[in-house]
Amino acid sequence: MQKAAPKLMDLGKSKLLELLVEEDVTLIGLAEGEEVNGMTLDDVDRMTVRELRAALRESRETAEAKDKVIADKNKKVDELAEKLEKSKKTVKEPDAADVGSELAMRLTSLEVGIRSQVSRLKEMFEQMNAHTEAHGIDHRAKMVGTINQIILDCETLRSSFALPQDAPTDDMPEWLKQED
Repeated sequence: MQKAAPKLMDLGKSKLLELLVEEDVTLIGLAEGEEVNGMTLDDVDRMTVRELRAALRESRETAEAKDKVIADKNKKVDELAEKLEKSKKTVKEPDAADVGSELAMRLTSLEVGIRSQVSRLKEMFEQMNAHTEAHGIDHRAKMVGTINQIILDCETLRSSFALPQDAPTDDMPEWLKQED
């Protein structure tokens, strides 16, 4: 601070009094040519006392506002981190029976959609038969091919999952039977 004193004394008593509210590190930086609060020593020297007072006040208010924003942001981040941590502890794995029930419902919904599409084949086949009768064009090969492809796709699916031809009649899963 002693090295900075002569340069600061050149500013005059009034400006020096205004600057004394600043921290020593800030004043030393200003005397050494650093920019402090957007001002250099030359800027301070050119300012009137009123301008310096206003600039310092604005600088402090800006710093306080930034500090408040940062503090609020940090507080919010901490709150969210705390909520996240709490939610991690409260989230539990869904019950296997509930998951199984949901999967069964989704499969049933898919089945209804597929069966609805298959039932539309009857209407299409009736139109093709009417066309055959009216114009003598035979559509049976296409109709048989369509049904055979659907059956083949279903059989491939059954084979991929090693499913039996007939559905099991009891509700006890296979893995429970093996424990006996």
